[in-house]
Amino acid sequence: MREDGSMTSSQQPRTRRSWDTILTIVLVILFAGWAIVCAFAGVAVAFAGDSCGASAVCNTDQIGTALYIGIGGPLVVGVIIVIATIVRLVRKRLAFFVPLIGFVLAPAVVVAAYITAANAVVPIG
Repeated sequence: MREDGSMTSSQQPRTRRSWDTILTIVLVILFAGWAIVCAFAGVAVAFAGDSCGASAVCNTDQIGTALYIGIGGPLVVGVIIVIATIVRLVRKRLAFFVPLIGFVLAPAVVVAAYITAANAVVPIG
């Protein structure tokens, strides 16, 4: 506080921006649906092992791990993003960009799972 009783700019309480709160809530709802869609897309990782045995040698443990990551990864990212968004909203910080980061991270996890599963299949001859 200054001598005259006024607060400095670093001591003033933060005000909540209504546009940020509304936009963040809409984006979190859309992101929750997106994370579920990405988790369902992760189920397709199991198809990487279709050629195992007949025309390819496969590491089934690696395919299984990739499957778990493909399904669970977007959901874990979703939980982390929602928690980070809530924390930023409670602290009255800008939060609209956090779900946007999640829109990129959730499918990135699924793509990483696809790549991991594809690397587990080695064609014969």
